Amino acid sequence: MKNLGTLTVYEWKKLGRRKILWAALGAAVVVEILVNCIFLMENRELIVTDENGRSSVVESLGGYEKMMLEQANARALDGRVMDDVLFGEMAASRMQEERHIVMEYDEIYFMVSDVYRGDSRAVFADAAGFYEKWQELMEQNLREMPGLTEGERAWWKAKREEIEVPFTYRYAYSWQRILQCAAATTLLVMLLNAVCLSGVFADEHVRRTDQLILCTQNGRLPVYAAKIIAGGLFGAACALLLYGISFAISFALYGTEGYGAMVQQQILWIPSPMTVGSAVMTLFGLTLLAGALEAVLAMVLSERLGSSVAVMAVLVSMILINLLVSLPAKWRVLSQIYELFPVRLLSDGSFYDCRLVPLFGGYLTNVRFAALLYPALAILLAFVGKRSYLRYQVTGR
Repeated sequence: MKNLGTLTVYEWKKLGRRKILWAALGAAVVVEILVNCIFLMENRELIVTDENGRSSVVESLGGYEKMMLEQANARALDGRVMDDVLFGEMAASRMQEERHIVMEYDEIYFMVSDVYRGDSRAVFADAAGFYEKWQELMEQNLREMPGLTEGERAWWKAKREEIEVPFTYRYAYSWQRILQCAAATTLLVMLLNAVCLSGVFADEHVRRTDQLILCTQNGRLPVYAAKIIAGGLFGAACALLLYGISFAISFALYGTEGYGAMVQQQILWIPSPMTVGSAVMTLFGLTLLAGALEAVLAMVLSERLGSSVAVMAVLVSMILINLLVSLPAKWRVLSQIYELFPVRLLSDGSFYDCRLVPLFGGYLTNVRFAALLYPALAILLAFVGKRSYLRYQVTGR
């Protein structure tokens, strides 16, 4: 194994010579850029109807103009406590006869409207009513979620009481935008692994170059280990690249402020104290681990199935099933396991799944449990693939 470093570098170079890898990376980069910038291409119009029933456009904003107005309004609210004074200002602004596409207190109004489920009377809410309604709905979510134990409900209740009330609004557009794009970024990482790593072992079997490799000094365990390490690093590097693009675009457009803003500004129903910045970094770290895990899975399937097309079919099918199929929450164990699949877990919704994993006398959220599960599964899969790889010279002939 003393040549493992040299072999790993060599396997990296082999991956870099694959034309499909560069084509797939180029396509993924373009899609990631579009996901982060698509709002700049939109055009919004405010249409009003007069007493004669005639409609006319009174205001039109391009995506960039709308973004700049929203930023200016949000920055003006930075540091404001969500109390009766701010709620009163928001109500007065919304009650003005003159309407605009972007209103001065939109950030506060959208949070209030979310708690009141879109009720038009939300504009008249006071601070006490808002927080009472928020607490009531949080309690209702815990009561109505199928399969939760009393221990889990008590755990979440204690966490919810740690959330600082009244809320303080912080400008955090860049971090919120990255969080919104997290699910798409994860999906791209999974697709890159499926396309780029499906032929790592399969191509050697098809071309019979495996016979030459297996009879060399390093042809058994060292070469296999180098391939697995190189592939795992590639999966993590894809996550790093795509998240890097998301960070770069968001910071360039919105600035870097707001790491410490409460995540409830973005996802009001998360029942625990968390900042939007820590939520982003948690998803980023998990995506690195998930990228490495699926890279190992793609290579093990490549060894077992011996066909790159079959591997892509299996992995893409898994991704599509994860995107299109949901299991009822009443199937507690099965649905909770299903929600641990990376494509389902690595979205902002994962933070308000209240089902916990009992471990060592305590509880872990799905997100924290996945941070332990993904590396363990990657190691287990690597050992399964090793057994197949070392026996292929007998079973594959």
